[in-house]
Amino acid sequence: MFPESDAISQRPNDRVERQLVVRLVALARETGSDVPEVIADRLLVAAHVALFSNPGLAGLCLGIKELDCEWDIEDADATAAAIPARYQITYRTLASDISQQG
Repeated sequence: MFPESDAISQRPNDRVERQLVVRLVALARETGSDVPEVIADRLLVAAHVALFSNPGLAGLCLGIKELDCEWDIEDADATAAAIPARYQITYRTLASDISQQG
C-alpha cells in the first residue's frame, strides 16, 4: 500500500476534512498450477474485504471509498503479476494541529 495524495476537501470551523488516496498493489508469482493473475486477484479481494470490514478504521477516519482498479495486468516479469487499486480515506484533523483528530 502506497500513499498517492492527501488533499483538503473542506474547512468547517476549526476542523479540516482531508482525503488521503492510497494505492494498493496486489503482487503475485506463479505457483504450481495457479497463474499470477488469479493469485493477485485473490489477494486484492482479501485486501478489499479487510479494508471494508471496519470502514471507519476504529474511529480514525470518516470513511473509505473505492476509487478504481486497473484490470490491465502489469507484468512484473514472466512469472509475476501486479494489480493496482486505489482507495480514498476521508478523515478530519484540527486546523491548528494536523496530528490531532478533529
